Amino acid sequence: MMDEKMIIKALHHRKHDWLNDLQLILGYIQLGKLDRLKEVAQRMVVKTDKAGAYLRGNTPRLSIYLFVLESVTTDYELNIDLEQSYEFKGSDLALDRMLDWLDVNIKEITASAKTSYNEENRLYVKFEQLPDKWLVRLRFNDGQEVVGQGQLQWNEVE
Repeated sequence: MMDEKMIIKALHHRKHDWLNDLQLILGYIQLGKLDRLKEVAQRMVVKTDKAGAYLRGNTPRLSIYLFVLESVTTDYELNIDLEQSYEFKGSDLALDRMLDWLDVNIKEITASAKTSYNEENRLYVKFEQLPDKWLVRLRFNDGQEVVGQGQLQWNEVE
């Protein structure tokens, strides 16, 4: 599970990225390279929009989890398929189990999968919610898909 230290680390990464991009912008302005300036600005817009997509959901804990995951991930590009108005309709315990499943399986799939040295590595994550269960699909590069699912409602005592 994500804790406050991971959130701080994600915010630090985000701040570092922004400062790097701003330094590039200042450098390109000083050098008069407006074409390169436009590239950096467009990249900043894409990165910010991508992070903002996670925060538009109606499930704060999932939004924070995805924001942190995307912010601290450096070994691969993270592609998350999540409806803009995604709302996890399960119990808090079901959400805990889904996030625990994600933690374990993302670590396993990225550690055991074949990495590509010629191309950027990508982790694809797709969230689906069926009437009675959650479903998450993970795929690293073009490898095998790992699917997790669980009930939306859990009894607190099991």
